[in-house]
Amino acid sequence: MPWGREASEEEAAQAQAGAAEQHFEANLLSVQSALAEAREKLKAAQRAEALVAHKALPEAQAMLKSMMANYAQGRGDLAAVLEAQRRVHDLELKLLQLRVDEQVALAGIERLIGGDL
Repeated sequence: MPWGREASEEEAAQAQAGAAEQHFEANLLSVQSALAEAREKLKAAQRAEALVAHKALPEAQAMLKSMMANYAQGRGDLAAVLEAQRRVHDLELKLLQLRVDEQVALAGIERLIGGDL
């Protein structure tokens, strides 16, 4: 009867190996999905950061400078200058938040790959 027991043990080992392989495949898909999501978050944060840093903020700063010059010459409104200053500060805060989002996304990717980028 040892043959029957060996065959039974072999079948059990094969079943365990199959279950382990299925578990591995499921985990691999989960990590790949999480990595793709983290990469998309990183790309979105990088695009938004570039837009704010290279377009919106410089435009707001130029507008503020212009309004301050006009106000200094008596042709501007203080409320408009203050609003322009608030806009610049809001964009600076937005830029900082986008850079934080970018670092969080990078940290997520590093966690998933198990090392530094």
